[in-house]
Amino acid sequence: MSTWQERMRKEQEKREEEKANRKSGNFEKRDIWFKWTKKEHTIRLVGDCIVAHKHWIGPSDFNDVDIYDEDHFRGDNRLPYQINCGNWDIEKEMEENGKCVICQLRDIASEVLYSDEGKKLDEKNKKFFKDLRYKCDVKTRYYFNCIDRDNPYVTEDKKFGYKIIEMPYELMDGLLALSTSLTDVDLSSVTDGIDLKITKSGGGSEGKVKYGVLPIMKGLSIKATPLTEQEKEAELNDLALICGKMQDQEELTERLKGEIRGLLTCTSSSGDSPF
Repeated sequence: MSTWQERMRKEQEKREEEKANRKSGNFEKRDIWFKWTKKEHTIRLVGDCIVAHKHWIGPSDFNDVDIYDEDHFRGDNRLPYQINCGNWDIEKEMEENGKCVICQLRDIASEVLYSDEGKKLDEKNKKFFKDLRYKCDVKTRYYFNCIDRDNPYVTEDKKFGYKIIEMPYELMDGLLALSTSLTDVDLSSVTDGIDLKITKSGGGSEGKVKYGVLPIMKGLSIKATPLTEQEKEAELNDLALICGKMQDQEELTERLKGEIRGLLTCTSSSGDSPF
């Protein structure tokens, strides 16, 4: 049997097993997302990352503008608090402008604030458009498969598995700096990768959130952590599939608060003013 045939046979067996588990009610619930449960974690990155552009559309303690009613974040057809930007192709990792309704709102807010009419607004209305622009801003996020050394299990019966870690720009910046300084180390390599200590501090009353990343040391040297046989055999999460889900732009538009949606309808290609 060829390597390809063997691979297909294993894939078929795996699918048949999943079908049987679903029918019998034994399909295991997997918790594949890395969670910050304390200020310091030890992780092992594996494989490449994907880059996503995100919008936070849910309620926020740091912004006075809500673009959706809270009811839209409850129930079976609820919106996620954080969504992928409609202008970002996650597989090609490139912008495709003009599709994202949230970006359109951000552009409208910017245009108002820098317009002659906007400069004459009172402070209350200026604050509204500043908050709206900030609310609709886009954030870059990086997703890796990782081993959470503090909790390497993805099921209640302690089955080992890879988790997905979402890294903000600031943490990724530290990772890139570390990667540059360690020229002979491929941080996420199967054979040459290393464990990392990541830290998170601040937030809320403690001020701005800060992140740090350092290699795990053994004495005076960096500790090498090639993957074990169990870790090699475990299946990596399909990052593009799991993290690349797109919301329907028409639905996002329809569910906007009335006054927010009105900004889209009164600001048309004819150059009409939202005032």
